[in-house]
Amino acid sequence: MRREMVIQRLWTEEELEILADMRRQRIVVSKIGERLNRSTASVRLKLSTMGEDLWDRSRWSRYISKRTRNYWTYEELYDAKLILECGGTFAEAAKKTSHNSGSLRSKISMMGSDFWEERNWEMYTVG
Repeated sequence: MRREMVIQRLWTEEELEILADMRRQRIVVSKIGERLNRSTASVRLKLSTMGEDLWDRSRWSRYISKRTRNYWTYEELYDAKLILECGGTFAEAAKKTSHNSGSLRSKISMMGSDFWEERNWEMYTVG
């Protein structure tokens, strides 16, 4: 059986603010997950990892995910999709982005049919 790929979204400072605020209000983890568009397990793991640091904003920098890779923006996906839909090549589409054609192929492969559905892009892009 083929294992489904899981997209791990990075945590932002804004999400940590929401997390702390909702915990302060004693809102259950499942509702926090819904608000942040994250799984209950993801929220529980973040709460467990942070512990008491959740209440000390000066320590949050340890828990905010750092972007060390060249992530895709919505605009880059849009440009690449438009070129491919008009009969362009992967190389031509990649030239419109900050990525190479191999990276574009990998992104499309990872996204599957979501690549062709813009409404699903928020989980695959930054910015």
